[in-house]
Amino acid sequence: MKLTKQQISQHEAAKKILTKDSLTMDDKWFVYENYLPGYNNQIGKIASFFTPVGLAQEFFLHVGGKRLIDLCAGIGVLSFVKYHFSHHKPEITCIERCQEFVDVGRKLLPEATWICGDVFDESLIKSLGTFDCVYANPPFGNIKSDKDCTWLGYTGSIAEYKVIAVGKHLSGNGTFIVPQT
Repeated sequence: MKLTKQQISQHEAAKKILTKDSLTMDDKWFVYENYLPGYNNQIGKIASFFTPVGLAQEFFLHVGGKRLIDLCAGIGVLSFVKYHFSHHKPEITCIERCQEFVDVGRKLLPEATWICGDVFDESLIKSLGTFDCVYANPPFGNIKSDKDCTWLGYTGSIAEYKVIAVGKHLSGNGTFIVPQT
């Protein structure tokens, strides 16, 4: 998808906000609404997308518990909404493989534990213990994964199904955003 001049300008403004020592809630919302994943590597084009803020606000109602984990967290909008709109602040762990996104996420949601790692890494996942609920908006579409995840009981190659299998390993409760076809 080719970006408009306004989208590029808003992304640059979001990056500038991230250089501040301290961010207001308005700053954080602006970044969640305007920071574009992978922009720097694609020179004005974008091929992946974060969860829209409006969808995250509806989604958090389906996530419950005290100890939560966000797989494929991106910059953490699902966790941010869950944390800031919950009456009782949950303990949240976010896993994301892109270091840039982890760095942004830590700035926007320092209350969470951020792990830069692959959700298909058996030793990482087995080291985490169990959670009250797992949630994710995993990469989906025509995305194949050649990672061996037979330890999860799923032998296919579809990435979003592998993420769901990881979630099943971590919790008996899960909520995932996956498209219906």
